[in-house]
Amino acid sequence: MGPPPSYQPQQHMGQTPRYRPPPRYEARHNWRRGEHFDGRGVAVYDWRYYHLTPPPHGYEWVQDNGQFVLVAIATGIIVEVILNALSH
Repeated sequence: MGPPPSYQPQQHMGQTPRYRPPPRYEARHNWRRGEHFDGRGVAVYDWRYYHLTPPPHGYEWVQDNGQFVLVAIATGIIVEVILNALSH
């Protein structure tokens, strides 16, 4: 089995090649109010289970990397962020 398709060897003076993640992948991102949500994450329909407020009409809760993000469906603008909320 060979290296993953996104593997791109890079030699740096005596160092071994490193794994380079695909361009879309980003390490953990801390979302902020006013940012544009990029669509990753999972929609949260059972907001009561996570003790979240009901999303207003036209908004939805999304879970990404342990954060809950309230996003305007039409624009993708973040209006609220709850960090480290998965310690349920």
